[in-house]
Amino acid sequence: MKKYIYCLFLIVHVIAISGCFNKDIEHEDGFGNFDVSSDGELIVFSWINNGQASLYIYDIKKNYVLKKISSSSEASFLNPRFSGDGKNVVFVSNEKNSINSSICVGNIISGKIKKITDTNSIKTEAIFKSNGDSIIYCSANEYGNNSIVTAKTARDFDIYSASISSGLSKRYTNLNAYSLGNLNIDSASTIAFYVFTGDNGGIFKYNSIDGRMSKRIYSLNDASDKAEDYSNPFFIDSNHLLYTVYNRMYIMELNSQKTKSIFSFNSNISNLRYSSTLQRIFFTDESGDGTIYSIDISGKEKRELKLMPRS
Repeated sequence: MKKYIYCLFLIVHVIAISGCFNKDIEHEDGFGNFDVSSDGELIVFSWINNGQASLYIYDIKKNYVLKKISSSSEASFLNPRFSGDGKNVVFVSNEKNSINSSICVGNIISGKIKKITDTNSIKTEAIFKSNGDSIIYCSANEYGNNSIVTAKTARDFDIYSASISSGLSKRYTNLNAYSLGNLNIDSASTIAFYVFTGDNGGIFKYNSIDGRMSKRIYSLNDASDKAEDYSNPFFIDSNHLLYTVYNRMYIMELNSQKTKSIFSFNSNISNLRYSSTLQRIFFTDESGDGTIYSIDISGKEKRELKLMPRS
């Protein structure tokens, strides 16, 4: 029963991040997603109001929203992620009443936005590559019903890259995954991501330089959790990966594949972010109420931050 409920949650999650609902294309009002700058000073988050999502830049020390970035054409800006230097954000732009979306980059000071990709497919999330001159994003190759009893959803996902200057895109993978997300990249251009394909799902790695796809990541010293239940990968460094299994958080040493449990929460953990300067882990839970929690790297000193947009 637990597995069945989790599968339903993932189906709903895929629909939500792509902005796709059964017939009417709409977004539920409230908190969307977030990211933390590597120095731990800023948070960028999306907030949906009257069906339109805007981005907000929040100063953690000042406890104040510094800037709002929104569209004049009623497009929704979703799933923001910071560049390594914290000066820009990459995000998904979903036009009103449209299924398809594009990837854009915005400067947090000027608010100037540059469209990087076309709008010919459903793109659900994006991150900057380590060098900062290109992006990596998820795109669905199809949109339809998986059965006669389910609503239409984005499906057949793969990973792509695009140059920020030219916009030229390149397909990295040929997975045609039912669901794919939680993109993260280390300094050596290795991409970690989550795939949902039933018993063959879990966390995988892809080397964006030589094109090598790794086998599914799993722990050699802890067999209490199934590898297909691993999700939310986030690199601390090139040899240490954070991930979750439902409401539990782990750190894996990738060379040895040894895992250490560091934290357990009272509900399922939805997203992981990490500040290398503060050495703190940030996360949200499945409630999506705008509360961001943080802990230190050992899983202690839990703090809460309640985000609210400004008009």
